[in-house]
Amino acid sequence: SVTSWGQVIAFHMSWRGAASGAIPDTARSAMLAAQTYGFFPAIGFGWADGSGVPDLTSSSDPFNNSWSNLETRVLFKSMVEQFAREFHPPVLFLGNETNVYYLSHSPAEWNNWMSELAACYAAIKAASPGTVVHTVFQYERLKGLGASAGWSDPEQLHLISELTPGVHADALGLTSYPFLEFATPTAIPTDYYDAVGARWSELVIFTEIGWLAAPSPPYPGSESDQAAFVDLFFDRTQSLTLGYVAWLFLHDWDQEALIPSIAGVGLRSNSGLTVRTSDMAWRAAVSLRE
Repeated sequence: SVTSWGQVIAFHMSWRGAASGAIPDTARSAMLAAQTYGFFPAIGFGWADGSGVPDLTSSSDPFNNSWSNLETRVLFKSMVEQFAREFHPPVLFLGNETNVYYLSHSPAEWNNWMSELAACYAAIKAASPGTVVHTVFQYERLKGLGASAGWSDPEQLHLISELTPGVHADALGLTSYPFLEFATPTAIPTDYYDAVGARWSELVIFTEIGWLAAPSPPYPGSESDQAAFVDLFFDRTQSLTLGYVAWLFLHDWDQEALIPSIAGVGLRSNSGLTVRTSDMAWRAAVSLRE
């Protein structure tokens, strides 16, 4: 159902099911829950971790952890096609923050992934023409930013232009956490997201955004900055055609100590007893747009 925080609930998961090539149980449960409760499900199948380490081996080729693994290519495409045919998800994205894979692998391997993406796109659209298909890039890394995270990557904005609408994707997916580079939201340049519109004129989906409610060294944060980022984000992206925007968590993750970069990113504490100023700011932004 539509709530004051919005109607999109995103499910990001590994592509591996109980058996290799099977639809993950979480994906089935998410679609069934959406039918029951009336929310908008956005489903993502990841195939590599945050450092770009892939999960692509197969029983026939157990040492080939790459997109040149023919059995894996078939299994991955078969799974996403079956999922699209069975559930007709409104949004389906393949691979999360995949530019990290570009940074950590060879150009030939990146091309292998892009060819798999194109094959999956065609299969999904044949099975479920109305499904919006996309992949996701991490925006700060695309721009060669991320001082707080210790990144020193070359800019990769050209990867946006390598996505062909109707061949690889219907939309461009992005995650964006500007606190990885800037100490306060007001330090974010007014043209911060203009590089997107210069390279992509179709739908843009921000699958994850956020700002920390308190410092989590080496990352900056404060409750007032977290709230300010909500309005500033929509101001900076007003020239883009937004599909949906998802704040990372409504409540703080109960295992956030494992990942300092998301400690205190929720609009509310884990228990829900602490409601932050950003909660009201987010609900006000939603009310203007739904």
